[in-house]
Amino acid sequence: MNLLIDVGNTQVKLAIAHSGEIQRLPTVNSSNARPLREILKTQPEINNCIVVQSGLFPGGWKEELHNYFPGLLELKPTTPLPLEIIYKTKESLGMDRIASAVGANYLFPGKNILVIDGGTAITVNLISRDAKFLGGNIIPGMSIRFKELHEYTKSLPLVKETDDFEILGNSTETAIRSGVLNGIIFELEGYINELKNKYPGLTVVMTGGDAEFFAKHLKSNIFVDLNLIFAGLNRILEYNADQDKNYSH
Repeated sequence: MNLLIDVGNTQVKLAIAHSGEIQRLPTVNSSNARPLREILKTQPEINNCIVVQSGLFPGGWKEELHNYFPGLLELKPTTPLPLEIIYKTKESLGMDRIASAVGANYLFPGKNILVIDGGTAITVNLISRDAKFLGGNIIPGMSIRFKELHEYTKSLPLVKETDDFEILGNSTETAIRSGVLNGIIFELEGYINELKNKYPGLTVVMTGGDAEFFAKHLKSNIFVDLNLIFAGLNRILEYNADQDKNYSH
C-alpha cells in the first residue's frame, strides 16, 4: 500500500493507492504532524511513500516521513520517470505538472494527450503517444483574474464565478464574470482545437480544483480526473521500485 502526498502552497492533499485503486484522504491544513501520525497509525499496511512538493511542509512532517519511510521518494528533476521530458529547463519544471503528465500517460497509454490543470494557475501540457512530455503553457487561473481586476483597478468589485454567465454582461459585475470565464473558455478551446489539428486523436484530460467547472462549459469531449496527480505519483513510485529491483539483480 502506497501513501501519496501532494504538498501545495496552502494545504496538503493525500491519497492511498492499493492494487491500482486510488483512495483520497481528507485534505490537511494543519501546521503540525499530528494528522500524518494518525494516518500512519490507522493505516499500518502503508509501506511506501512518495511526495511532490510545491509548497512548504507542515512542521514536523518531513522528519516524520523520513523516520517512518527510510526509502521515502521525493519527486525531483533527477527522479527516474516512465516519461521522457522534452523541456529546456527541466530543473524549473513544476513536479506537479510532471506527476499529472505521468498519470495521464499511464491511464491513456499510446495516446496523444493534452492535460489541463485548472488550479490557481492553469497549466496546459502535451504528452505524445510515445510517452514524451513535449511542453506546455502556464496561464492565470480564474481566482487570479478576478483578484487582479479588483486589486489593480480603483473601482471594479471582486467577483466570483457562477454557472449562469452569458456571452456578454449587462452590468459591471456580470461583465467581469462573463469576461473572465469566457476568456478562459475561449483560450482553452483554442488550445484544444489547435492541438487536435496537429495531433490526431488527441485525448483531453482535465484535473485540478476548477476542472469540473470548466469541463462542463467547454464544447470539446473531455475526461475529468481529479486524482490524476495521484495516479502519476503512484506510477512513479512503482516505476522506481521496479528500477531498484532490476538494479539489485
